[in-house]
Amino acid sequence: MDKIASRSSSAVRQVTAALALYFGISWVVFLLIFLSVSHLIPAAYIVHAVVAIGTAVIAWRHRALDFRDKALIPNWLRFVAPTAHLVLILYALILGNPPILFLSIATLFAVLFALRPFSSIARTAMYWVLSIYGIISVFPFIFMASTSLMNNGEATGRTGLVPFRDYDITAGADISPCIVRARDTYVESGKEVTETRWTINITDEVAEAQQYGNIAGDNIIERELLTEIPFLSNYCQAWRRGNLGQFMLNSVKITLIQVSGTLVLATLSAYAFAKMEFVGKKLLFAILLSTLMIPGVVTNLPNFLLVNDIGEIFGNQGWIFDTFGFSMCGDKRNCWMQNWPALTIPFMAPVISIFLLRQHFASIPDELWDAAQLDGAGHVRFLLQIVLPLSRAALLVVLLFAFIASWNDLGWPLLVTVGNDEWKPIAVGLQRFFDGESNYPALRMAGSMIAIFPILVLYALTQRTFIEGLSSSGLKG
Repeated sequence: MDKIASRSSSAVRQVTAALALYFGISWVVFLLIFLSVSHLIPAAYIVHAVVAIGTAVIAWRHRALDFRDKALIPNWLRFVAPTAHLVLILYALILGNPPILFLSIATLFAVLFALRPFSSIARTAMYWVLSIYGIISVFPFIFMASTSLMNNGEATGRTGLVPFRDYDITAGADISPCIVRARDTYVESGKEVTETRWTINITDEVAEAQQYGNIAGDNIIERELLTEIPFLSNYCQAWRRGNLGQFMLNSVKITLIQVSGTLVLATLSAYAFAKMEFVGKKLLFAILLSTLMIPGVVTNLPNFLLVNDIGEIFGNQGWIFDTFGFSMCGDKRNCWMQNWPALTIPFMAPVISIFLLRQHFASIPDELWDAAQLDGAGHVRFLLQIVLPLSRAALLVVLLFAFIASWNDLGWPLLVTVGNDEWKPIAVGLQRFFDGESNYPALRMAGSMIAIFPILVLYALTQRTFIEGLSSSGLKG
């Protein structure tokens, strides 16, 4: 019994020592990440090397101890160790710092050897690949977010790619009461107008601190501030200078129309391919899937010609006017171009949405259709009362795909909205903003963050259902 107790006590001390060294490694890792290379002292290298060597020694001396026991080391701890060191390795590669790179790689192998001495090479490699992919995917977003918070001097004078490295918080400048409700008197179309409104107010002090240069403000004759809300100054300035509010509203309207049309048309098409029998169904579905191989940009010219010709049919000089004596476009020759039909109708039945829904509808047992027929239900009632309630997750996936495609589309809106800002979406407005503010990278990144914010919010709210919908549709992993 004494020997068993002694071995147990020794094992506890070994695990405690190993975990203490691991936490020491993590402390040094995050210390190195948040410190600039110019501020590092030789002691940091020494501490890092000692911790790495100490971890390797403990792993070698006590290699009989099963570190895979979940009661000793939880899984999240095993994942954090290599991930933190992969971050540090990328940090060293970006900065071109050989000492940090060498010590980081050595420590990574030491940690993996200590925490997973018996793990398979394949599983360890999988963790590495997934961690590197995750870091590479998230890094541009972090870089964009960090740049959007800087002033113009910090954004243009940064010395590396490390987020927040050259960022200094300026009180009263980075965050200022820029969202205001005011009673303004201003000139519009040659007339003096007075109204109470919500608007953006960037003071001269904030503009100077953020180095906005000679960017002109609003032509306000008199302003009485009623309410002030603090917010990020760069975001307020980007919103005002790029007129992003109008473009965001346009994108919301376009997206709602396109998503609604997609849900209706894709659902009906998918149901026909999944639950109805007609001549040539398999051939038509194969042809439909084959169009996925065609790049979208190739179809822009045919779509443009079709939209233009169809718009003229409904115009005041088209076939409908010549035949029936009235025009569906009023006094316009073409009411599709530079309008919402050209931006939405060609994309209301995307093949990928039809495919996903068809795969999901096909998985619904045919016995439900037989039972519905016994109750006197037809295809429409069966679709509305049985199929759609069972397909909420798949419908949400289609909704998200349609939303993202419509929100991010740039090339097609540039073709069909030339010379008219009434229906230009946020992607076009953001490109115009980039062209006008080419010397202000912080404002450009702030505009980009504003443009992607609705997508991030929508995905965050629907993430679980989105993943469930993918797993139950045609995109099974």
